[in-house]
Amino acid sequence: MDKHEIIRRDSEAYQVLYRKIHETFQHRDEGPVGFKVWEAACDAFHRFDSPMFELVTDEGLARLSAGDAELVDWATAYLETDPFHFRSGYYKSWFIRRLKRLALTPDQKERLRVGALRAFDDPKRAPSYYLRLAASLQSPDFLTLISSRLESPYPELRRRARQLLDYVEDFNRSSRNARS
Repeated sequence: MDKHEIIRRDSEAYQVLYRKIHETFQHRDEGPVGFKVWEAACDAFHRFDSPMFELVTDEGLARLSAGDAELVDWATAYLETDPFHFRSGYYKSWFIRRLKRLALTPDQKERLRVGALRAFDDPKRAPSYYLRLAASLQSPDFLTLISSRLESPYPELRRRARQLLDYVEDFNRSSRNARS
């Protein structure tokens, strides 16, 4: 099975388990049965295992920071898929922080650019960590794609594009620029 499919499938399953905890929490004080149901929901959530969670272990994050090809591919797939589940925002931030420091292949950079653009185009996404990723992945073509969004009929998309271009400009003037 493709990494993207595993991430989608497991992310949805993890989110279902997380919601089950909150649903059963409402009834945990209604007697021993309610408590047992809530306890079972918590146990199922904590026992849930997925290959995508290998990335967020101390060892996985260290291997990602060291440029382990398999984990770089998993992190890239995770950011491309852009799942939403408990702690997924933290995970994305951790992966971006590490990936932007690595010497990525042209293919990896392009995959991450596509994922970053998709996040910026989604009004429910594009937290600040995608700004940092986009700045570290900039290329003339990528900046042209972002600039084209300044002509969008959607004010929010224009605002996001302007925010990203301003961030890239500030990044390039700083001592942390993409070439260092």
